[in-house]
Amino acid sequence: MTKTDALRRLQGQVDLIDSMKQQKRFSPEFRKWHRDTEIVVERIFGKDTRHGKDFTRVHYNLGAFNSVEA
Repeated sequence: MTKTDALRRLQGQVDLIDSMKQQKRFSPEFRKWHRDTEIVVERIFGKDTRHGKDFTRVHYNLGAFNSVEA
């Protein structure tokens, strides 16, 4: 994947964040966005990388995206 393709895919997921703030954490729309974003991160950075692990450690709460340090 080229750098341009990677940036385009990541930006596409970022662009959806505002609409995800209106979804409940376990709604089908949010779960699809989360799964799709995990796949994008995995395809760009590789499976079992720090980037993927960092993404899965982000906690989603009350319309805000918060990162929790381990």
